[in-house]
Amino acid sequence: MDANQNKKTGIIVAIIIMVFILFMSFWGFDLINQRMEAISNESSDIEQKQINQDQINLIASNYATYETSTRITDEYGFYPEVVPTYGNPNAPITVIEFTNFYCAFCEMYHKQDFAKLLEKYQDSIYYASIFVFSDAYNNMDLTVATACSALQGNNEYVEYAFSLKSHKYTEDDLFEQADQLNLDIEKFTSCYNDTTIRNLLDQNESVARDLGVYSTPFFLIDGQMLIGASYDYMDSTIAQLLGK
Repeated sequence: MDANQNKKTGIIVAIIIMVFILFMSFWGFDLINQRMEAISNESSDIEQKQINQDQINLIASNYATYETSTRITDEYGFYPEVVPTYGNPNAPITVIEFTNFYCAFCEMYHKQDFAKLLEKYQDSIYYASIFVFSDAYNNMDLTVATACSALQGNNEYVEYAFSLKSHKYTEDDLFEQADQLNLDIEKFTSCYNDTTIRNLLDQNESVARDLGVYSTPFFLIDGQMLIGASYDYMDSTIAQLLGK
């Protein structure tokens, strides 16, 4: 009886060991597959970035009418080609505004404080407006049109975009505004239809998210984060940085 019991126990133990070995084998293979997939994705990302860089060079030659500064690329990794920029490219302070045209507080800041801040510090700051959450707000076409305008050295499109109270527009409206701003319509049209522009805007948003930007308006003043638009705080922060 003891012998039979020991035999049964041995069989059960052997089965448990085999099941454990099989589980570990499949788990190990799964980990290997996950790692291989991660490596493949990393390689794909590197290749995509290289493709984008080649396309960026084409954008500069095909659409841009002026040379952009690379400082927000060097400092943070953003693509400046599709970003309205203001102030002095060689200024000691970098101010980055993360905004969206359908954000009420962003609109309020832009209409009340933006011009005042830029006028006071235009020689001392390099200011970039990066538009984020365009897909979430369903205004990517408007953001693309603004980027295509910025590529021609014209930031007045921003004013039009913030003026759309009803949040309704057609593509005809976007092109009509470009024409009213005396933009090169051929370049604007080509730019607007270029998927690379949208990819660059998406990548700027991805960089913003990595930095911790999850709401608008949001500001980076030489790396210092400011959530919300407060002119007095921005004014004092810039003055303090300049004092250093």
